Amino acid sequence: MGTRLQQALDYAKQGVRRGFLHVFMGSTLINVVSALAALLLPNVLAPAQFGLLNVPDTFIGYVMLFNGLGIAGAFLRYCAVGDDPREKKAYFLFGLRFGLISDGVLLAAGGVLLFFLYHAGVYHGASPRETALELQLLAALALTPVAKFLLDSLTNYFRGVQANKEYGRISVVYTVAFALLPLGFALFLRIWGIVPGRYLGYLAALAAGFFMLRALPAFRCKAAALSREEKRGIVKYGVNQMFASLFSQIMPLVEMTIVNWFVLSNARRGEFRISTLLPSMLQVLTLSVIVFVFPYFAKHYADGAWVWQKSKKLYLALAAGMAVLIPLGMALTPWLLRTFYPGYNHPETVRVMCVFWAAYGVNAAFKATTGNILAALGEVKFNLVVTFFASVAQGVFCYLLVSRFALDGAAWGLLIAYSAYSLAGMVYLRYYCKKLMRVQAAFAHESDGEEDEP
Repeated sequence: MGTRLQQALDYAKQGVRRGFLHVFMGSTLINVVSALAALLLPNVLAPAQFGLLNVPDTFIGYVMLFNGLGIAGAFLRYCAVGDDPREKKAYFLFGLRFGLISDGVLLAAGGVLLFFLYHAGVYHGASPRETALELQLLAALALTPVAKFLLDSLTNYFRGVQANKEYGRISVVYTVAFALLPLGFALFLRIWGIVPGRYLGYLAALAAGFFMLRALPAFRCKAAALSREEKRGIVKYGVNQMFASLFSQIMPLVEMTIVNWFVLSNARRGEFRISTLLPSMLQVLTLSVIVFVFPYFAKHYADGAWVWQKSKKLYLALAAGMAVLIPLGMALTPWLLRTFYPGYNHPETVRVMCVFWAAYGVNAAFKATTGNILAALGEVKFNLVVTFFASVAQGVFCYLLVSRFALDGAAWGLLIAYSAYSLAGMVYLRYYCKKLMRVQAAFAHESDGEEDEP
């Protein structure tokens, strides 16, 4: 018992030295502040106003799927594997230029697409006035993807070079600013306060991030010159990873789109947003851990035994946490709605939120974990194929269920999709690790044979 306790203390000390405390505590603060903001914002806005955010956030969410063509996510791998800080800086600067140009093209294409959808009658709201207000909010928030790309680039670079303290600090600044500023502006400007609040939240985080970046020793060196093949390599990895995660991230967006299509009442859309807010925060626990361990999985991408051993520990730890948090969230749902969301306290909202606790818990413990591990290993083909079929199935399930059971159907559709992907992903990860172990064994056998030769 004493030996195990000492081992646990040693692991904890090692984690603190490597910056895990900064990553995890920063993410914990993110969770707490986001939860407080989520509790307060719906009470600042009327249910119908809160529901007005559905359409702008959904459209922006679709653009975010292609944000920077995935190159910000590539920083985690390309800045973690190499040892030359000049090369890491070169990848970062090239990625910034490439991502900003890509976002400019995406925003222009998105605007043209929305124009045709509107005039073709595909997009419509509950009334002409509400439709006009939704479009105005969407136009005002159109630069959100650019701000998010810059922020993701900074945080992923900090993680790639293992600057965990800087990562923790920028996470805290972003969360406090992004959560509290929209809330403060909404007190005075109502729904329009969301716009300056969000932009100022991003601005505060980006200012702090670029200030820390300039002071980072690893960034003070002169950037290396990247070859065309190296540039093509990081772009290809980013695009592949973007498509691999695209179909996974698109699931809630497809669900929201279908809800917006069948449920025109912004008050009921507001109830749907309420039912997802707190359960979706279960994913923060997984992201806090994954962001820390991702570079280590990337470095051991060829060691199947190491990857599977650490993956099992990760699954068990996250599953244990979800086994506590999911029932606790379900049990507290009626009290949360009654106490903090009296305007949304309806039996349908209680039922839907309880199912979402289970859906997001499955995603946090298994689905998101598996997808990120495979991404760290550079295995994007499985993510791409399986998430595509899972997303199509989820869209069909959601359409059928929402058309018949309204908001209840949306929650159950997401739970089914997340569960199916989780099972398939874990089975494939085990298969992939065994394949790596066979390759390692064959290579070791060949090496031993060469050494035995006279």
